[in-house]
Amino acid sequence: MKYLPALNVNAPGVYEAVRSGQLRLQPGQWVWTSEDRQGKPSRFVSAKGYLNIVHPTGPFGTGRFPQEAFLSRVRAAKRA
Repeated sequence: MKYLPALNVNAPGVYEAVRSGQLRLQPGQWVWTSEDRQGKPSRFVSAKGYLNIVHPTGPFGTGRFPQEAFLSRVRAAKRA
């Protein structure tokens, strides 16, 4: 399965499509949320009733991406 270009999860219909499973994303897919359009995109982890997304650190996502937090959440999502 290929990664898509970074998606804006706040675009009309995208959030619900991902949450409902109509649009399937794989862990690691880059996504934009309203908080991080000023800086770096976030990374998608899973969708089980809500979107599990890891955001970059720092104000407006200007800091380093928390790779360990992402990997930890992916492992936890696989166990759930």
